[in-house]
Amino acid sequence: MSQQLFTRAALTCGLAAAVVFLAGCGSGKPRYDVSGKVTYNGKPLPTGVISFTPDAKKNNKGLQGIAAIKDGTYDTSKGGKGSAGGPVIVRIEGGGDSPDSDFPTYEERVELPKERTSKDFNVPAPPPPKGKGKGKGK
Repeated sequence: MSQQLFTRAALTCGLAAAVVFLAGCGSGKPRYDVSGKVTYNGKPLPTGVISFTPDAKKNNKGLQGIAAIKDGTYDTSKGGKGSAGGPVIVRIEGGGDSPDSDFPTYEERVELPKERTSKDFNVPAPPPPKGKGKGKGK
């Protein structure tokens, strides 16, 4: 794993831990486990982090959820933290020393049920830079 990815993953986990700490362990707000698959350009994402941040624009003030992605799967009940459910902003960060190490940070707004659930994410590859495609040049 590259040093840059390790640093980014450590910062993401540290931020998530700070959010949980500031929210308080005994906040009384429920968490719901989420699991699923993450693919990038149709292939399982080898490693990464997925977070579920309550969407404040939709008046969701619950707790943030987080899980590690390994071999294209994640599960908040296995070493992560469950989500508040309701409208959330899902953020996926990936990478590692794999062909997909160019993985872009990806965000998507979704509505999660307020119960244990499964949700898969397919992150499309970004389009090629302009001027790099096939065709006749000047």
